[in-house]
Amino acid sequence: KQHLVQLPGLGVDVILGCNGYLWITRSMDDVVATDGAQNELTADAWTERKVSHANTVTDAVDRHQIARVYNALASLNARFRLISPESILETIQALERGDNLDA
Repeated sequence: KQHLVQLPGLGVDVILGCNGYLWITRSMDDVVATDGAQNELTADAWTERKVSHANTVTDAVDRHQIARVYNALASLNARFRLISPESILETIQALERGDNLDA
């Protein structure tokens, strides 16, 4: 089992695995091809979307955003804090302000 977390405004997705592992990636672009059902991608559209995403080079801006998320996750883990979308975003903001997170 796993949970996909989309971090708004960062363009980064985090997969939180129930086994304790985390995967950080840039967000996939939206695809509008549907099979008639609201918000459901056809199998072909989903496959095309994944292939396109995998073949796209990760640029410096995306790498910077991924690094920010990684640093926030590492900080939360080092302090034994709950990892959630809210705590990730709050930690990113605190790190950018230079706040002392150990206090």
